[in-house]
Amino acid sequence: MTYIVWKLSGFSPNQVIRSSTNLDSSRFRFLLADHLEVNAQDVQAYMVKEHGDSSIAIWSSISIEGVSILS
Repeated sequence: MTYIVWKLSGFSPNQVIRSSTNLDSSRFRFLLADHLEVNAQDVQAYMVKEHGDSSIAIWSSISIEGVSILS
């Protein structure tokens, strides 16, 4: 599916992200919010790669209420 979107969209390959890790990203945001005692809706964070054990957290993507955790 991702391949088809990439081919039809005209985007470069690094601009197309598959959605298989959406569930992992949602769980990650929930766990971060719980640990940091903030509302999960205020947390932005993403997991990439394949769904499951091989998912990787993109730590630079994490922000709480728009503020990066790296700042």
